[in-house]
Amino acid sequence: METWEDTKNKVNTMIEADTLGSLDDGLRIVCGHLIATGDSKIEMQEQMAKSLREVLRGSHGYPWRRGGGGILSATALSTVDGIVANMENSFASAFDNGGAGLRALLVPHGKSKKQHFDNGADYASTLTKTIRKNATTLFKAGWDGNLETLDTYSSQEEE
Repeated sequence: METWEDTKNKVNTMIEADTLGSLDDGLRIVCGHLIATGDSKIEMQEQMAKSLREVLRGSHGYPWRRGGGGILSATALSTVDGIVANMENSFASAFDNGGAGLRALLVPHGKSKKQHFDNGADYASTLTKTIRKNATTLFKAGWDGNLETLDTYSSQEEE
């Protein structure tokens, strides 16, 4: 079972890792108040922990997701969540607006059981899986989780 200190650590790490600014100031203030209440009233720590998880649900870098985000740090989770959200919006829209020709020619890979993507959201979900898998690979290779340092990995040396 997660302790109050574990919960506080996850929340504080998530807030510190939010370099993209997806958490608004009001949410940060609410989290601070919930943590202060839990610190001062031990009998309310369980309820404050539940409240913290609920108020942060759906935010970039949310550490209580199924699977816990794998091995990614809070910084990496926040960065990847931001990239995925931007990609899903952009690519889904592009796919949906691409016309019948694009939808006919941009199809799932050969091992897939489906013949075509249902819509732009379906297409973007495939890319989301790839992005998260590649983020884990980069993290294992030494990526620190920051958006700025991804530039190091995006350029390839020419031989």
